[in-house]
Amino acid sequence: MANPTVGSFTGPQTLRQLAKRRHFNSQLTGFLLPYAVADYAYNVFEPMRDDTVLPGLTVTGADAGTTAFAYSVADNIPTYRAVTNGDATYVQIKGDAVAFNASKAPGMEVVFKVDVVTNFQMEAGFCDPLTDDTLPAVTDIDTPATGNGATDLAVYHIDTGETLTTSAFVTDGGTAAAAKTNISTFAPTAGQYHKIVIQLFRGTNVGGFCIIDDNPQLMAAVATGPNQNVLMRPHLIFGRLSAADKTLDIKYIRTWQDR
Repeated sequence: MANPTVGSFTGPQTLRQLAKRRHFNSQLTGFLLPYAVADYAYNVFEPMRDDTVLPGLTVTGADAGTTAFAYSVADNIPTYRAVTNGDATYVQIKGDAVAFNASKAPGMEVVFKVDVVTNFQMEAGFCDPLTDDTLPAVTDIDTPATGNGATDLAVYHIDTGETLTTSAFVTDGGTAAAAKTNISTFAPTAGQYHKIVIQLFRGTNVGGFCIIDDNPQLMAAVATGPNQNVLMRPHLIFGRLSAADKTLDIKYIRTWQDR
């Protein structure tokens, strides 16, 4: 018998092929979804693959005195590492392409670690291009407000300088007002890796959810969010508000969306 060829199957590398004789929402289907490349665009930015920040990511928004994100093995594993040095200093890593469509169910996963969890601010998720890459898109977490040129976004956000010193999932859209849902009372633990997953829903004025460490008790959803067909990019920004220098390590970043 001749070896099979990809094109000899009906709907090769589609969800239809993947889910045949399986439930669409089975755990196995979910595990294999990155292989359905005809239906999903999927990227992994993995420091293990190269000793530089991989193409597709841009390291910008590093204030004077900071060490921008770069390949590091200081944690005894490959990471992207950045260090803030000085009050109100920020570092950012972002996707090159403003290509994530709010109506095509974009998602992002990042695994990170912070060595000091006081006097800091962090934001990770999707937003349209910022005016200043050294500042986050969320300007107020207590009464949710956004700025810095961003009109549409869905991000994890924490700012220990605000009244709410723990985490929240924040969304905004061109027609929907800024909204947030607190992620229980979660705050990162110093020196411990955490996973953030953000998933947007398909539709108009889409909302979505954020879950921490795959823990259903650390999940927050918002019903509204970015406008349909607004293009965004993934980004992560980290800032020192005051006091000691702070180091952030990223194990990897994953992104995906419908074709």
